[in-house]
Amino acid sequence: RFPLIPGWDAAGVIAAIGKDVKKFKVGDEVFAYCRKPEVQWGTYAEFVALGAEFVAFKPKNTSFAEAAAIPLVGLTAWQALFDAANLKKGQTVLVQAGAGGVGSLAIQFAKHIGARVMTTASVAKHDYVKKLGVDVAIDYANGFVEHACQHTDRIDIEFSKIWMIEIFRRCPHHPRNQRWSFMCVDNSVPLAKMSFEFLFEPRLQFFRHMCRPEI
Repeated sequence: RFPLIPGWDAAGVIAAIGKDVKKFKVGDEVFAYCRKPEVQWGTYAEFVALGAEFVAFKPKNTSFAEAAAIPLVGLTAWQALFDAANLKKGQTVLVQAGAGGVGSLAIQFAKHIGARVMTTASVAKHDYVKKLGVDVAIDYANGFVEHACQHTDRIDIEFSKIWMIEIFRRCPHHPRNQRWSFMCVDNSVPLAKMSFEFLFEPRLQFFRHMCRPEI
């Protein structure tokens, strides 16, 4: 809706609170995913107002810039892996584009719960994704399909963009009972012509859950 201020992620200091807010106080350092049902008043601004239930305390060891980079990509990764795909300890997940914002968090979330993680990345980024905990790094520019096909019988979930899914499904060894988790969908493709299991966008109510101290 116009006039439009873009931006969905925010980190900063609370300037004011409503009378019924109990968990937070003025001066608290927080971060939040601020997309509302009607997109108009975004976070590229000095101030943003939203419900207290969508706000979490900023980790003390994280800068405001780092915290502001987490909400959208973190929710996308968290919900795809755990809400949609129900990833469990001991399972194997293939994370496409593991060096990106969503992929890098998906890797860390998956490793945190004890999953085995494979990822695609350029050779220049292999050291980086291995530092995140990746077990198998695949060069997407050099024989990706052939390499991935060697592991399809051991992959429980593929965390992927839709254009990679069709490539992967051409593999002759792809198990047809495979469970898939998709982080985004190409809107140019009619949904009726696609075969997928999950279609979603990050939801505000999961932000507080993702930011629980014990996780």
